[in-house]
Amino acid sequence: MTHRNNRFLSLGGTLNFRHIAEADSAVLLFCSFGKDRPGIAAALLLVALEVPREVIREDYLLSAQAYQDVSAVISRLEYLSGVKNLGSYRTIIEPVLTVQSVYFEVFWDTMERLAGSGVKFLHDYLGISSSTLKTLQEKFTE
Repeated sequence: MTHRNNRFLSLGGTLNFRHIAEADSAVLLFCSFGKDRPGIAAALLLVALEVPREVIREDYLLSAQAYQDVSAVISRLEYLSGVKNLGSYRTIIEPVLTVQSVYFEVFWDTMERLAGSGVKFLHDYLGISSSTLKTLQEKFTE
């Protein structure tokens, strides 16, 4: 899971941030389960807003509350995928279906290792311009 979340760091970052900065209304971040790609995207948005690391971590981990009932999550996965009896593979698929602090730590450590800081990562690795960062900060902070 940690490797998979690291891949999310480079998927569509520039496009998403530009759209968020230019949007005249609410923007919805989603995927099938709403925890990995949207969780990383939301964390990156908070990085752009220069929210403290610990606050971003706490926000990321809020998704864990929705995934506490692993059996219910497995049932949802069975419904979405059309595959039955996934519960028999629970130990294998549970890491994919849960939110763990280690996922956030790897994400954060990767940004710092590559760029030295989150904002520098957004600029240098995702190509988010200084003007887009400024627009986001003006739009979402006081």
